[in-house]
Amino acid sequence: MDFTNLEEVTNTLLAIIKIAIDPGGPIDVLPRIVRNEELGLGFYLYHVQENQHYKNYPALGKDGNPVAHTPMGLNLYYQLSANRKLNDVQDALDEQFIMGNAMKALHDNAVVTTTLTGKKVNLKVTLQSIPPSESVQYWAAADSPVRFSAYYEVSVVFLEPERPKSYAGKVLSYGNYIFVHGAPQITASQSVIGYIVPGDPAIKEVAISPAQSFVGNKVSFLGTGFNIGSAKIMITNTPTHFPSWIFFQRAPHTVDC
Repeated sequence: MDFTNLEEVTNTLLAIIKIAIDPGGPIDVLPRIVRNEELGLGFYLYHVQENQHYKNYPALGKDGNPVAHTPMGLNLYYQLSANRKLNDVQDALDEQFIMGNAMKALHDNAVVTTTLTGKKVNLKVTLQSIPPSESVQYWAAADSPVRFSAYYEVSVVFLEPERPKSYAGKVLSYGNYIFVHGAPQITASQSVIGYIVPGDPAIKEVAISPAQSFVGNKVSFLGTGFNIGSAKIMITNTPTHFPSWIFFQRAPHTVDC
């Protein structure tokens, strides 16, 4: 998901509303409250709140001040209102018609996946259930009387964080980390045991896999990924003369018992 700024989100929603109510027509869709002398519809961002779910989002790296390196998730709150001031008795009905089309557009586009700039987002537009007594408060300090309005929440908007200078290692499981060229893997073990056939002075040899060995013999481990960095194998429940760890350098690798 791409990061956005508040202006991108507002312009994207304004374009959705504009296409629905009057594409290319005389009705303006503005990012503010429309005044008494204006003809148009306002979609005003009046409040913003940090999203609690993403408030403690873990940082990618190990830099100082990890909060600065995590995306800031925001919930945006908008007020939708229309104004048609032509000193006509039809004004109120026209405002209701404009508002109905705008609300239908936001309802049909409740999930926005792309902004005007082409960024991939996942914004949810939700009509808020605000009691009538509380909605009057939004007009208490205004010069105009209370106007027919609807209130929306848009979430979640992610503001771009500071770029981390370091990255923490990713753990697939305890003690098993990601290797760039693949994790070391043991595919087989092998040992060679010599024996003498009665009557034949030459020593015969036979390869055994899985390996079986005795003191002084050699065991070979075959596999992949041994020549990248260093790896370590732990061998438990063995006699004291056998090493408890072995460093792999390349495949196959031979160790003395």
